[in-house]
Amino acid sequence: MNFEQLKKRVERSEQVVDGRMLQTRLSWSGLQTNWKEGWTPPRILIVGALLGFISGKAQPARTLRHVGQYANPKMMQLVTSVAGLVASVQSTFAASKAKTAADTADEAATTADVAATTADVAVGTATGAAVGGTGATPAARAAAARAAAEAAALEAGRPRSDRSRPDPQWDRQPSPAEAATDLSER
Repeated sequence: MNFEQLKKRVERSEQVVDGRMLQTRLSWSGLQTNWKEGWTPPRILIVGALLGFISGKAQPARTLRHVGQYANPKMMQLVTSVAGLVASVQSTFAASKAKTAADTADEAATTADVAATTADVAVGTATGAAVGGTGATPAARAAAARAAAEAAALEAGRPRSDRSRPDPQWDRQPSPAEAATDLSER
């Protein structure tokens, strides 16, 4: 086997490992979802009643006396140390998940900014083409007509159909009467 064949084999193996990791993550998230959805209130009550019955039949007082024989100070120190270790591992895992979520949110915000810029450019191009009239596609003329209709609706005081855009900023504060009227109209 030459070097190139070995290199391709390693790359293929890495791709297989990446694919298996993705499958594992998907399976794990599916298991978590199914597990959480499976614990319905009736099932929780039934399991609680069964465990209560079983623990009552197991004679807990006698069991606690046997546990007392093994619960010496060194054993308790071991248990508390392990509990602290588990808590620190869980907090580290939660912090890494939070960092991943923050990175994803940053990427989504960047993508949204790019999409908004692209949309602004497209609206500007469509409006310019509609104003020029010549060489404009029917879709561009329709987009310009919609933008003009929306602007006319805003000027007329009618509510616009697109509520995703923020309200316009005003130059001055409204008078108390205007503010009360505006609140009462909503």
